[in-house]
Amino acid sequence: MIRLKVGEHILIDKHRDPQGNFIALTTLNIWKLLEPKLNAEEDLEGVEVDFSGEKVFLKSRSRAKLRAIINKARALGVNVLGSL
Repeated sequence: MIRLKVGEHILIDKHRDPQGNFIALTTLNIWKLLEPKLNAEEDLEGVEVDFSGEKVFLKSRSRAKLRAIINKARALGVNVLGSL
């Protein structure tokens, strides 16, 4: 079991998971701030959003899709750790 401490930022990894997805991890508070700024048809198409308690996982096979979401988060002043 791996325990990740997620604060008020987004963690991203440039490596793919075993299913071939790029992953970003954040908190529910950051997701509630970011979600209204995202267009479901454009920004979230092809992005899987999973909730696990206070953590939110964003998964996508497209690096560009996650990068667009990350850029919108940065524009809101959210700290981003890692790179795609």
